[in-house]
Amino acid sequence: MLHSQVDGLMREAMQLGVQYVGGLDPTNVDGAMQASLDAMFRIALDYDRGVDIHLHETSAAGVAAIQYMIATIARNPQLKGKVTLSHGFALATLEGKALDEIIAGMAEQQMSVASTIPIGKLTMPLPQLQAAGVTVMTGTDSVIDHWSPFGTGSMLEKANLYAQLYRGSDEFGLSRALHIATGGILPLANDGERQWPQLQDEASMMLVDASCSAEAVARIAPVRATFQRGTPVFSA
Repeated sequence: MLHSQVDGLMREAMQLGVQYVGGLDPTNVDGAMQASLDAMFRIALDYDRGVDIHLHETSAAGVAAIQYMIATIARNPQLKGKVTLSHGFALATLEGKALDEIIAGMAEQQMSVASTIPIGKLTMPLPQLQAAGVTVMTGTDSVIDHWSPFGTGSMLEKANLYAQLYRGSDEFGLSRALHIATGGILPLANDGERQWPQLQDEASMMLVDASCSAEAVARIAPVRATFQRGTPVFSA
């Protein structure tokens, strides 16, 4: 925001109908955490838009940025439920009371988290976030290898990774892991009751070559067809 001096361009984009204000590492890139976040939130408030900030910082500055965002939303309730923290690697550096407190603040302000489900040095506390009521989504940064050669764009692949890291290899855990790829929608509730599809549900879905959700996640089942609001858009 500050580094590229794009405040004017961002405002022009809002006037053209863009729905989210983007942000990026306010300390490592912009060099001024509070000023950078204030500029981002000011645009969101002026145009009644959501926020999606990509925060990669793993130092104390990353933690401070999240805390500042929580405090800013609390002071401006019109931002509540409209701020997504993408990556948020700083959360993986916390534990115990410090982690619990920051997650509680995020939940109270209805922040959401978009994670690539990283593996390696940092393991994101995604189950703890979800247990506290924070909406967790997944996605990929690396379809065309800007950041990593491993991305395929498959959300089933992300569900598989989520299961390996957090849910275990039994059928129940595998079936529950599917939620990370579907925006929280699962065919069966925890007690086995069918909850999708129901009459009047939007007919946006993928058909995969698997006998059940657990197999689809474990085997990263090949997609045979994709429908968008009832219209077929892909067929293998």
